[in-house]
Amino acid sequence: MGYALIWIEGLLMMSLAVAAATACVSRWSWRLIQYPVIFLFAIVILTPGSAAAFAAWMMRQRGLALPFDWFYYTTSWIVLLFVLTTVIVARGLRRSSADHAPAGRAWSPAWLAAAVVGMGVLLSITITNMDLSVQLQMARAREQIGTLLQSIAVPPVAEQDDAVPLYRVAFEAISPLDSLPPRQAAIVNEWHRREFDAYSNPHPIDRLQGFDFKAKDLKEYLAAQEKGLALFRRAGAKPACRPYKSDPFDTLALSDDPPFEFQVQFAAQPLALDARVRAADGEIADALNDVSALLGSARQAYADMRRTAPSHYPAILEELGLRALEDVLQLARPDPKQLGGLALDGDYPSRKEIVRREAGFAALGLTIYSPEAAAEWYWKLSKHSFSRSRIGQPTPADYQAPAWFEATLMPAGRVVVGPDLLESVHHVLRDCDDAIRSHEPVEPYERWLNDDRTLEKQSSSLHYIVFKLPFYNNLREIRDAVTRRRLAQIAVAMIGFRAKNGKYPDKLADLVPASLGRLPVDPWDEGTFYWRHNDKERLLYTRRNGTDELHLARDDAQYRRDVVFRLPE
Repeated sequence: MGYALIWIEGLLMMSLAVAAATACVSRWSWRLIQYPVIFLFAIVILTPGSAAAFAAWMMRQRGLALPFDWFYYTTSWIVLLFVLTTVIVARGLRRSSADHAPAGRAWSPAWLAAAVVGMGVLLSITITNMDLSVQLQMARAREQIGTLLQSIAVPPVAEQDDAVPLYRVAFEAISPLDSLPPRQAAIVNEWHRREFDAYSNPHPIDRLQGFDFKAKDLKEYLAAQEKGLALFRRAGAKPACRPYKSDPFDTLALSDDPPFEFQVQFAAQPLALDARVRAADGEIADALNDVSALLGSARQAYADMRRTAPSHYPAILEELGLRALEDVLQLARPDPKQLGGLALDGDYPSRKEIVRREAGFAALGLTIYSPEAAAEWYWKLSKHSFSRSRIGQPTPADYQAPAWFEATLMPAGRVVVGPDLLESVHHVLRDCDDAIRSHEPVEPYERWLNDDRTLEKQSSSLHYIVFKLPFYNNLREIRDAVTRRRLAQIAVAMIGFRAKNGKYPDKLADLVPASLGRLPVDPWDEGTFYWRHNDKERLLYTRRNGTDELHLARDDAQYRRDVVFRLPE
């Protein structure tokens, strides 16, 4: 009902504005000026509606939609306004046969202007009432999400068990890439390029081939970072890492400095490279200590999955550690007892951690459309447009957005996006409630991804695209990290089997029960893993596409991403 009133009142207000302008122009004696002026006025009147209709069309073309189709809503409005504008101008400027005066001279500009103002007041009242209704619903949703987040909150950690202080000192001790000497920067960037190619290529490639892990420049680089890497190893051994202790809804007030998670990820990259260099030099115990620190850091991140960090941040850390382990096994021959100290057991993240993450996304959506966020919105929008001097500066604590911004754009945004946001929040609450009631210890990834596909077919909403879809895409990254962890468990068992029997097993079932109590399964669909070994390769892998033709690039419309773990000869 409210949207219908906005449609009608907005149309009447604009039509009355055209009539008032026509009444004024019709009083001019120069006919050659009347038409150009009224034509320009009509363009001004029609431009906002046309822009809105075009934006709705673009959203429709890109698969975006709000709870109802704004394309037809805005297009019908602009078409009817165009017709009414044409009729009003034609009638108002038509001259009578008697006195040859335009008919618009009989219209009272004062009364028409008063009518425009009155209709504008009515429109403002309608939008304000709708905005207040949306704010009340958001407040109730915030209370529900807040209760949920408190019920599954991360338990407090003792100061001596928190890894944050060690990480922060490590960040200061590790040199950024842009400060390295050219030769060191070149070799480090070359390794990063190889890792990226191996990660994004749809077919398996050997990232180790042709890379010199004993290069002098590489060792000098890592030696210069040793202080920071040693601190990272100590931090990774801590039981917890709690970098944020703020209110669950205080998610928008973030500084422009790199978030803590990105700094950990940056510091983890030289540690993963150090593991390979040490393995190439035969320092197997030290290489495995590096891997253990990376896996420990990932475990800390899984236990504190916050909404302000990328959802796949823990998975990135774990992928760094597991890929380093894969390469260490290729570069050296660790004893099975040494591998037994790696934390590869456990099915994490738990459902509670995933639920906390999804509820956090909903909390973020509620926060950025709250009235309290107006100052932050205006600061961020203005500093990237007309106030270049603000770039790089956090929002001042006492900063206030202009009254016109709080009174116009913020309510309009809530009225347009609010219902879709609330619909998404209610879906999150139902989803989280189901997850908590199920008491399942392990996250069923396939169910979450099926929900994703169903939701996408029902409504590719703006809020779904902005908040929900990144969550599910990041969940795929977590799924693949868990898959690689389970493959690593099998790989370690196979190395132990080879140490006892002089060869790898012919089939994975031979590992049970002597080496493994049971075979891990693919977390995507609970399917089995596969083992292929010949003179050229020894691969543990998934068959998510039903064939041995591996697809290692990201999921797309045709393929699911396979995960591979290579074993040494």
